[in-house]
Amino acid sequence: MKRAFSSDTYHFLLASLLSASAQSFFLAAHRHSDILQGISSFGVVVLSALIFSSGILSLSLIFFTGSERRQKQIWFFVFVALAFHILLYVRALRFVEALLFFVLTVGYSLKVWQRNAEKNYLAYAMVITNIAAGAGFILIPGFLDAPVYQPALLMKFPVGLIFLGTATIGFLSILRPERESYHKLSKLIVLPWLGWAFIFAKMPEISIVVPSIVLSATLLTSSLLPFEKVRLPENRMFGNIVFPTVSLLHGLLLALFYYLIQGSTPSLTEKNDVALLSSFFLSLVLLYSVMKSHSMIYKLISDPMEHSNRHEKKTNFEKFSDRLFAPAQELLPLSEWQAKKIQGLSDILSKEKENAKQFTMLGELRKELDDQYDDPVAAQLVVNSIEKYYRIEIVAVLLYNIESQEAVVLASAGKLKTNISPGQRQKIDQGMIGRTARLRKTQISNDTEKDQDYIAFSDAIILSEVDIPLINHGHLKGVLTVGSKERNAFSAADVRTLEAMGEELLSNWDRSGYNRRLGELIQSNIPLSTALNTQSVIEEVASLTKKTVEARFVFAALFDQDGSFTRRSSAGYAPALHEFLSKDLSKNKLLQAALDAKKPFRVRDIRKYSHAPSITLDHNMLRGLIVMPLRLHGVNIGAILAFGKQGGVFFSQKDESLANLLVTQAVAAIESSWLIDELRSTTVTTSLLYKLSYGILETESIQEAAQLIAESAHGLAAASVAGIVLFSLDKKIQTALEVSSDGIHFNQTVPLEFVKQTLAIGESITIASGEKSAHIYLPIQTSLRKYGVLWVEFEESERQASSQAQNLQTLANQAAMALERTMFLLDSREKAEEIKDAYRKLQTSYDETLTALMSALDARDRETEGHSERVGKVAYLLGENFNLTEVQRSSLQRGSLLHDIGKIGISDTILNKVGALTEEEWKIMRKHPVIGREIIKDIPFLQDALPVVYCHHERWNGSGYPQGLHGEEIPLEARIFAVADIFDALTSIRPYRKKSTEAEALAYLKEQAGILVDPRVVAVFERLLKKGSIHSVTIPRK
Repeated sequence: MKRAFSSDTYHFLLASLLSASAQSFFLAAHRHSDILQGISSFGVVVLSALIFSSGILSLSLIFFTGSERRQKQIWFFVFVALAFHILLYVRALRFVEALLFFVLTVGYSLKVWQRNAEKNYLAYAMVITNIAAGAGFILIPGFLDAPVYQPALLMKFPVGLIFLGTATIGFLSILRPERESYHKLSKLIVLPWLGWAFIFAKMPEISIVVPSIVLSATLLTSSLLPFEKVRLPENRMFGNIVFPTVSLLHGLLLALFYYLIQGSTPSLTEKNDVALLSSFFLSLVLLYSVMKSHSMIYKLISDPMEHSNRHEKKTNFEKFSDRLFAPAQELLPLSEWQAKKIQGLSDILSKEKENAKQFTMLGELRKELDDQYDDPVAAQLVVNSIEKYYRIEIVAVLLYNIESQEAVVLASAGKLKTNISPGQRQKIDQGMIGRTARLRKTQISNDTEKDQDYIAFSDAIILSEVDIPLINHGHLKGVLTVGSKERNAFSAADVRTLEAMGEELLSNWDRSGYNRRLGELIQSNIPLSTALNTQSVIEEVASLTKKTVEARFVFAALFDQDGSFTRRSSAGYAPALHEFLSKDLSKNKLLQAALDAKKPFRVRDIRKYSHAPSITLDHNMLRGLIVMPLRLHGVNIGAILAFGKQGGVFFSQKDESLANLLVTQAVAAIESSWLIDELRSTTVTTSLLYKLSYGILETESIQEAAQLIAESAHGLAAASVAGIVLFSLDKKIQTALEVSSDGIHFNQTVPLEFVKQTLAIGESITIASGEKSAHIYLPIQTSLRKYGVLWVEFEESERQASSQAQNLQTLANQAAMALERTMFLLDSREKAEEIKDAYRKLQTSYDETLTALMSALDARDRETEGHSERVGKVAYLLGENFNLTEVQRSSLQRGSLLHDIGKIGISDTILNKVGALTEEEWKIMRKHPVIGREIIKDIPFLQDALPVVYCHHERWNGSGYPQGLHGEEIPLEARIFAVADIFDALTSIRPYRKKSTEAEALAYLKEQAGILVDPRVVAVFERLLKKGSIHSVTIPRK
């Protein structure tokens, strides 16, 4: 049945019925007196115009490709016109025709709103109509009670059987659509309607005959009409002109006929009948002219090669047209040329409209994406924009996951978007999406049912689909897929616009990704600047590089002058590549190339790079490389190597620009860490030398002095063995010993050859004992005497010996001077007091140095300038009243001076920030007690100051930091310091508050006693303040 009655046949049938009814109402109203009874002449004109217009609209669906929305709009007008017919026929008791119009109306409504291409709604409608009519004829007594049906009463039983019989044949064709014989016999379904028209032809009852004749003629001739060759796209300008022009002409001719028959009397009704017949004939001529015109246009706009390759048989309509227009064939080339010219202009106009539409869409989309830095939100804006401008069922952006080889839904929109769940996945090597990803080109399927690769991404029925690859810098980022349930839904202009929108999305992703990474890189300056040592910095740099340039693996290293690693770190997992990069610089051409470079550069494929001929990669995704040399004051000190772009392979120009900024920050952080390391090393060395000098002075024998010197050298250089030999004035060995991890060994074998050589030249010498061991020999001498030789053994390499040579030489010089002083002390006890006084001065010098250091620190934090010195004095006085010893009070004072030394590691941007600190900045600021402890923990003479430095922010109720200690868990020195610190802070001028009076400050301390501070300390402080002792503190000089 599907072949017999197509969807176009249904539109053609309704158009014919409505047009014929309208013309008969308009020109022969006297023959519809019982149907139009009670309706004025003007009402008949209006009704006829409405029905005629509905017929024209239904006919337009045959000649033009109508959208779903347009079909529903036309359905409304057709439904109203058919409803009027039903009401008029039922009112006149003409149930047979009313039944026909009712079933056709229901079938047409289902066809429009269900849109099931598999169902033949007209076939169902005709079968149901014949069954209902046959049953009415046979079983319903009042079915033919209308007076006009009297001629059919005697034949109602055989006519009813014919209706039922033909319905049965039609029903068989529906059940067995594959049987060609059933399709041919299905035409018999019009037989009872021809008979019905024949019964009333003599009367003639035009309201019965016209619907029956039109129905029969339409169904019998529909297969002869080339519907598929007369339908044109809506944007064909010439085609748009023909049908409306002919329809308007038809309407004007009807108006002319109506004008000519005005004034006709009932005795002159032949004039009306002639006008009606003439109008029917005119309708056929005009319909034929439109179909012929559209057929010619269809040939012109179709692909000539397609026609030449398709040797289709001509329809009877085409054969008749060729014979009819044979004399005019010689004019056809001219008409075709004119049609082509018109069509060319139409194409230009359509293209301009599409360009304007595309420009508007892209302009609005750019505005929406300008300030959007979130990738999923940007994707959602794009799919929403596509849904807004296109009649599509579904549109989605799928993100390519290179690791799992899947496409993951990032954003979706459309009428059927609920069929796709967020995060839904599809293998990237399957379906149209897989073909798009593989070919890296836009793929279009105008009929997915014929596309062998197509795999439905959801349960939605999609008949047309466009898949656009989203490619950025050669990397597949994802796929933009757009689907419609209509075939041939997307034109070439649509595809170009969708591709442009995909490019806008990629541009936004690229821009937002760069801005995001740039912002993170700028923010990363704080953790870099607070790293405690160089190794921590290089580890942070490796991790930051991996995040900033989105690399799969990063290797960062610092080198010394001879090309050996001093520090190195990595981020990511690539064990084979890490092992290759960890080779000595002399064996690694890639690292040599990095050290020779002056700025970052990219390598597209490291496997083809001349400086890495034998590189070992864990997998091919690591073959992209960006090299970042680390240069300090024009000298290369190291390099960062980033391998494999995440989400792709190769790095872009924007990655290289971020690498430039990253290198600048990394070098600054490394230089800062070196300065801190140098400060720590100098402080440790100074403390050790002080302890050595003081210790030698207190020794009672040369052997004790030698032991002290050897132990100091062993600790300072972190050596495996340290040895010393001292000679008497007569050049005999006075004492000899070695210090190692096993302890002290006396009277060891002395390497006299190297000892004599060292004493002879008076300078240190370094002896390599293989690749993994080296010795350094240092003379212990003054201008007056050569006392002996100090030697140190290193197990690592000669490089370590060279790096420690200067510190060891300083120690040897200090030891020589101390020995000389000891000799003088032993020779003359009278000078001992002077020497001790000198060392007291040295200790005072250290204290003054600390004071100066903290003054500099206070000056760095302008809000607390002079604060440390004042607090130290008050704390010293409080310690005295708590019966602390002189040593404990001195340690308390030093701790007070050094309590904020940890702020060396805090960025100036935080210390000197105007306004409140953020939570992240407070977290960094609260690290300064830990940093302070790390700085002084290895300095022996400052060990006693650790309680104040580390615990000066602890509070009595446990609300302090860094440990949250409670009550007497807090060291006494820290509790004393807390009271002095709070009092000085409250009575000092600060930019963020007014200076408090001493009474106000004391009241605050008493209020916080037992909450923030120790109540015992507050009580002692109150007593001293009232006595006036706080303002006259004097610390005795040592």
